[in-house]
Amino acid sequence: MNTFEISHAELAVIQQRISTLRAEDTQATQELADSTNNGAETWHDNAAFDAAKDKKNLATIGLAKLESLQALAKLIDVPDQPKQASVGTRVRYRDEDTGQEHEICLAGDAAWLMGDGWASVKAPLGMALHGAKVGKTVKFTLPSGSRDLTVLELEPA
Repeated sequence: MNTFEISHAELAVIQQRISTLRAEDTQATQELADSTNNGAETWHDNAAFDAAKDKKNLATIGLAKLESLQALAKLIDVPDQPKQASVGTRVRYRDEDTGQEHEICLAGDAAWLMGDGWASVKAPLGMALHGAKVGKTVKFTLPSGSRDLTVLELEPA
């Protein structure tokens, strides 16, 4: 059985999304009941039934995916003072080519839920930074060439 690494922040987002999807599923179930009670037929030429059925299917699929991820997740504990970049760390780094400083939080297998400011350790930027220590310069390869990134600071995300 596969396990998935996630940070505490990812777990919180998963739990919030599960709660939202459960509410949507309950609402869709009620809409299905209403559409069958108010429509002439349950499925033929009943747009309300079709919409409620689609809404329920999306909620059911989303719930199954997130509940499976949560059940199989390995929660990563990040120390108060991380020694290297890993799932659940915020990394401040400098692009040595431009001199600009950036900040990114590294996420595990639920990175797709996290939004801006997060990168999966399986994505190119995350892979380049994963395992790096403060002061280390890593190569980040882009289609246009590679860049040198120096890790300036690490902290829990």
